[in-house]
Amino acid sequence: MNELTTTGEASQLLTQALEVMCAEQRMSTSLLQRRLRIGYARAIGLLGQLEALGFIRSGFGAAPREILRYPSADEPINGGTLQQNSDRMQARQRLAEAMAAIHAALPFLQADAECAESVEALDHARAWLEIAEARLPSS
Repeated sequence: MNELTTTGEASQLLTQALEVMCAEQRMSTSLLQRRLRIGYARAIGLLGQLEALGFIRSGFGAAPREILRYPSADEPINGGTLQQNSDRMQARQRLAEAMAAIHAALPFLQADAECAESVEALDHARAWLEIAEARLPSS
């Protein structure tokens, strides 16, 4: 069984491509472009990775790729299983949304002198979110 290890955004895109493949039960360049909102070159690169891992057959032209197999629950992909990688991505997304909400609220609270306790609470929440993000396993 092959294990492909990539880093950062490429790792997330590969995991997302596998999720798309499992959900749609088909695979094509245009499907990846639409679902992942990526360009043609990235979509072709992802198809190449999926092919190298034995998930899909090589393609001819614009025809959809034949799916050879789906990832098993415990198959190592990017340093974790598909579910673990998906969970990490969702956790990172929730952290990013929480940080954005804090950053959006701070200017309004700082403008009001009576909200000093709220500003302090948000600063503590931001610090905890940064600690949580640092503890997330890298994807």
